[in-house]
Amino acid sequence: MKRSEVVDRYQEVVHAEIPVLAEYAHRHRGDIRGMFDFCLEPFMPRPSLSVIEQLLQSRSSRARRRVLQEEILPLSGVRVPLKADFRCKSNSLATVGICSEAEGFFCDVVDQIVDGRNRGQTTVSVFHDATGVPLLLKKSYKENSALALVPISVGSYGTLPASLLAAVPQNNIRKTVRIVHGDRTFQTHEVDETAFAITPMRMSAWAYDDPLDQALFTVVPRYGNEPGLIDSIDMGLVRRIEDKNLKDFQEAAAKVMQLCGVAA
Repeated sequence: MKRSEVVDRYQEVVHAEIPVLAEYAHRHRGDIRGMFDFCLEPFMPRPSLSVIEQLLQSRSSRARRRVLQEEILPLSGVRVPLKADFRCKSNSLATVGICSEAEGFFCDVVDQIVDGRNRGQTTVSVFHDATGVPLLLKKSYKENSALALVPISVGSYGTLPASLLAAVPQNNIRKTVRIVHGDRTFQTHEVDETAFAITPMRMSAWAYDDPLDQALFTVVPRYGNEPGLIDSIDMGLVRRIEDKNLKDFQEAAAKVMQLCGVAA
């Protein structure tokens, strides 16, 4: 993949989405209008993803769910599943960050589990249901975000895709198994639908199939009056993201469960 291809895709989606979002903002003026902030933040590679992040981290409502599910998610090109594999509550009032470097750190999680070399992920956790199905893979470095391994219905937000990033409070856990390997800890947490709650944060690069769309998560935009300008692109991270897919994270979670003696 060439840097010029990433630049072209970035400029294409920015200039295509901003007019559509402006029309949505006009149509939905009122209680959700403030969600349509078109700032192209360094960790939000598309204007639509910035709006999704704001919707996910605000108090949910029927109107916001409809806008999220029927308009903004489809505009973003994110794969929206028809059915969730797990249901949980939304801990929507929790204060969380965005974990702007999550993609690189989750690549570290997989590589660390595959080759055994310490890449700074001192604690790796897997949340699973009562039948042993892995639901979320949680890293430990910097912000403790988790990657959804299956589609999850989160409170009133509706069904959100696998590859969602979420904050996962350490409560309402039915059973925990923990083992220590040298300077690293692996643990599993059994949860159920009646009490478990997560805080949706944002979509990750693996919510997309197209490597060019994934590569946009490495773009750092240049702030200014003209959208679509770029300060930098991390082509090394582009290659690392492209080298991973959702199955790699699912297999890493299964390995953690195996190490902890929990059947998957």
